[in-house]
Amino acid sequence: MRQSEPDDLTKIESWMVPRVTGDWLDLPVPYRWEVTRRHPYYIRFWERVHRHLQDPSNDPERRSEGASAQLILQAIGVAFDPPAPGTSAEAIGTTGLGRVWEGGAIAPLSYRVLTGMLLTGLPADARAVVGRFLLDSAPSEGDADDCRYSAVSRLYDLRHPALDTLPYRPVVGVNLQAPQKAVTEAIEGLVNSLKEQEGIPERRRREDKLDEYLAVWDDREGWAGDHYDVARELTLFEVAKRHTIPVATATNRYRSAFRLIVGRDHTPELWARVLGFLKVAEWLAPDELPPRYRRTLGRSQNRVDVPESRVAPPAREGSASFLDTGGVSNDEVGIAELLWDVGDLLGRGWTNDAIAQELGLSTPQLQMVIQYLQLRHNEVL
Repeated sequence: MRQSEPDDLTKIESWMVPRVTGDWLDLPVPYRWEVTRRHPYYIRFWERVHRHLQDPSNDPERRSEGASAQLILQAIGVAFDPPAPGTSAEAIGTTGLGRVWEGGAIAPLSYRVLTGMLLTGLPADARAVVGRFLLDSAPSEGDADDCRYSAVSRLYDLRHPALDTLPYRPVVGVNLQAPQKAVTEAIEGLVNSLKEQEGIPERRRREDKLDEYLAVWDDREGWAGDHYDVARELTLFEVAKRHTIPVATATNRYRSAFRLIVGRDHTPELWARVLGFLKVAEWLAPDELPPRYRRTLGRSQNRVDVPESRVAPPAREGSASFLDTGGVSNDEVGIAELLWDVGDLLGRGWTNDAIAQELGLSTPQLQMVIQYLQLRHNEVL
């Protein structure tokens, strides 16, 4: 159905939309939690990940589901046992996730985090080299110091260019014997240099604005404390009236919240992929989809997608697809395509009746989808 040229986001990704900005990492832990628990992926997958970590299933399929859900949460910056989205900001600091996030600007790195950086930062052949090296460094009996020291010497003999590049996330060693002032000055100089190199402007935190951003977001999207309720949604005009602010201000606050929560600038298509899909999937049964949307995994003819291998490890023989085990079934992909096509036709100015006829949306529930998306579409952000 989609005839227009796909945007860059479509060209490089599948349905998954990982966070790509570091804005939320700059927030204090309570606000980092507030924007994370509002993320649709968190709401949808936190419980599955929690069960997977606390009580791993003996069933291979269930374990695969848990591992896939864990990978999805990692894509939005959650790499620890997730608490329920209804957990208060005050309580998050006592959880494992809160302790991992503590610090904001700097934080000690565990060996687990360092290992994760190797997994995500090194190419496959370099990981193979390092993996074999670590295995060879382990003595057959005990853990003699001379074996480890000998391995450190051999480490510098490894030949792979990636091993001498810097990690994507700056990691530095601190000499605690040095004067604190010297350490502070050295860190400040390094940070200034790296920010200049990456083109990252210096900015101050606007913590005084965060509550305002989230208040507008919550009213517009119907946030109910641990889930979204479509019945509680307000238009931006209604939000502006409630908060006694201009509609333009409400719009800007909503866009700021969207960027913090989703990690991208708002577009109608992105809203449909990340948030609209979650909402519609809750009140649209898959068996109500028109036949054209009941299909195997895939996209409409003119869409360009990245293979599944871009968002997950290769599946073992006989294992289920990442998208299936992660909770995204073929029918759910059909719902996502339906939203995409309705939004595309709305953007071309088609009427509701014309869209319903073109896409075969004959049931009251499907027509309600069009009406809902039209209301969102008419509110240009």
